[in-house]
Amino acid sequence: LLSVEAGGSRWVVPATHAVWIPPGVIHAAASHGPFKGWSVYVAAAAGADLPAQPCVLAPSALLLEAVLRAARWVNDG
Repeated sequence: LLSVEAGGSRWVVPATHAVWIPPGVIHAAASHGPFKGWSVYVAAAAGADLPAQPCVLAPSALLLEAVLRAARWVNDG
């Protein structure tokens, strides 16, 4: 379980959900117990069509699989 504060909002986020925090938004997070998870960072230009405000969302199976696959990519840069 994760508590997240961002953009004047506060949520308790279950493990099955994700939090979108746009670039430049001050935020904080706290784990309640052991935490296993990951973060995905999106370049500001690539996220232009994403919400302007922080929000909690339930990711689709397709999004989860895409992130898991991207996490296995080798960074040659």
